[in-house]
Amino acid sequence: MPYRDHGDGIVRVGLTGGIASGKSTVSRLLAERGAVVIDYDQVAHDIPLLVETGRADEFDTVVVVDVDPAEQVRRVVERDGRSEEDAWSRIRAQASGQERLDVADVVIDTGCSLEDLPHEVDRAWDHILGCGKSGGPQR
Repeated sequence: MPYRDHGDGIVRVGLTGGIASGKSTVSRLLAERGAVVIDYDQVAHDIPLLVETGRADEFDTVVVVDVDPAEQVRRVVERDGRSEEDAWSRIRAQASGQERLDVADVVIDTGCSLEDLPHEVDRAWDHILGCGKSGGPQR
């Protein structure tokens, strides 16, 4: 998606991903690189549904945090103490991985090790700084 000049010099990036996909970790790593992160989960609970509400076109670049659904379940069970059945139910209630990938300009696979994740985020950050002019999703 090409950069749109909003007159303020700000590149608007939508960061999305399913439950326990690693969005918080990726947000933290982007902030370390200079991004100003606004966590809409903390501001209003309807806005974070970027894909589900069809709002991806409001951003210059959409970054999708992606991970294998089985890993999402493992993380939900470990992090939230929920049952596997509940975790699967929550995943199925959200946009599918493919629906997210369909709007992605950049995909960050968080199934990698925590040591490798900063390299994935660096690649995304380079894309963001380039204002998304390279065309097509980067994976």
